Amino acid sequence: MFENLVPKALAAMPGAPDIKIGKPDNVAITNIGTLVQGAIQGAIIVSALMVFMFLIWGGIQWISSGGDKGKTQEARDRITAALLSLGHHSDHLLLLWHRHLRWQHHPPQGLLREYKNSL
Repeated sequence: MFENLVPKALAAMPGAPDIKIGKPDNVAITNIGTLVQGAIQGAIIVSALMVFMFLIWGGIQWISSGGDKGKTQEARDRITAALLSLGHHSDHLLLLWHRHLRWQHHPPQGLLREYKNSL
């Protein structure tokens, strides 16, 4: 209802400046969706590598504990934290995947309206 109000108000203003912003020459990404997708993929890769690193670190601690209860508990806690982190990141990945599939078939009406108005 109000989405066309701002352009109409700006057009009705006498002497309103016509502002045009061009694309800089050295910018490779022109689509915000590509930028967000790359950031999410990068975060997923970094988190997966960190989980793997903490699992390896906990395993090495466990092996080198030599039967000391304190060191074994510390290694067990590190492995538990890595597995909980893996589950947490997997839940978020499934949520993003579900939201992507849902929006692919039924996009939010505000986004659909903006897309149709931009054509």
